[in-house]
Amino acid sequence: MSASRPLMRIGIIGAPNTGKERLANTLTEALRQRGVSARQTRPAPHRFPLGPDQTEPSTRALIARAIAAEAGAEIEATKLGPVRAVLTRGVTWTAIAHFLVAHHARTGGIPSHGLYERLVRLALAAPGFDYLLLTPYDGRDRAETTEPQAAYDLHVHRRLTLLLEHENIPFTTLPPGDDASRSAVERVLGLYRAPAL
Repeated sequence: MSASRPLMRIGIIGAPNTGKERLANTLTEALRQRGVSARQTRPAPHRFPLGPDQTEPSTRALIARAIAAEAGAEIEATKLGPVRAVLTRGVTWTAIAHFLVAHHARTGGIPSHGLYERLVRLALAAPGFDYLLLTPYDGRDRAETTEPQAAYDLHVHRRLTLLLEHENIPFTTLPPGDDASRSAVERVLGLYRAPAL
């Protein structure tokens, strides 16, 4: 592996119950086994949880707290020694997707353009990821998920995908099933095999 590539920030995002934690663990271990020092950030729990009760003020607060928590967790991860990959479960864009779904459920419409733009500007204030992975929605982690929750999660997944595309945020959608982890490992390791720019 090339030692010249600097620290890489890898984000893992997705709807609820799509295997983000499992993917982060698998990817961290795979990188370590191949000689890439990798750590996961462990942001503090959110005071305002993601979900159908989100309002615009709680979403703004959640994004701001997530940015601060991710930055603090990244500093802690790199304090433990040299590291070449930091993996984090990104919250900012997911929070906006949850808000858009919740707003539509409450009002039957979309928020005003000004409100939407305020949330997007706040999300863009967060440090960007070098590589962003979107977990697939395939129903595999849904053994104890109710039908209304599954429908809500699917709406969040679709809204998140559209949001990232609309805002031109580069991301990779992983394939469903066990191929998600394999694909993530291959893609990220490919970045380390490629020459650093």
